[in-house]
Amino acid sequence: MDRYVLYGMAGLALLLGAVLDRASRGGRGRASVAVVAAGAAVAALLPMTLHTRTPAGRLDDATSAAHAIRAAGREGDAVVYLPLRRRVWSLAVPGAADHLRDIALDRSPVASATLYGTEVPAGVIARRMRAEPRIVLVTDPSGGRDEEDAREKAKRALVAERRFETCRAWRGRGARVIVYALPGHC
Repeated sequence: MDRYVLYGMAGLALLLGAVLDRASRGGRGRASVAVVAAGAAVAALLPMTLHTRTPAGRLDDATSAAHAIRAAGREGDAVVYLPLRRRVWSLAVPGAADHLRDIALDRSPVASATLYGTEVPAGVIARRMRAEPRIVLVTDPSGGRDEEDAREKAKRALVAERRFETCRAWRGRGARVIVYALPGHC
């Protein structure tokens, strides 16, 4: 991903600084060449750096996803993140999912000292999802199809059972938020 290249930029800046320092000690001609080379490097890298720092530089738009999560469900609706790492999207806007019940969550990110938190076993997730009249599903464009964890498979299977109807759906850059409900509960 392009944004990870930014970590290398610090090393490049240090290297260019060392080259400029060394060149400045080697006489006026070497210093001029080094300054021109450094300027060319900055000019070549600047457009990519600026693009990477915009929302378009990401595969997903976490802030828009968080706003969609906030708008998606009713107070007390269940929320399911597929895969679980999509839980971080609700962190982009504080309180975005506070009105929803995270029925797969076992231990929060803080309590588990992890980025995503931990989830209950697959059987518990399936039982909880079957008991819900409305579920807000937060997922990526693939719908978590690339995940092989038993918990993620259970979530996909329950959604695929099609006992739910789609009430609302939001699709943004790299994210989907879908409100599913039992017939008559939209």
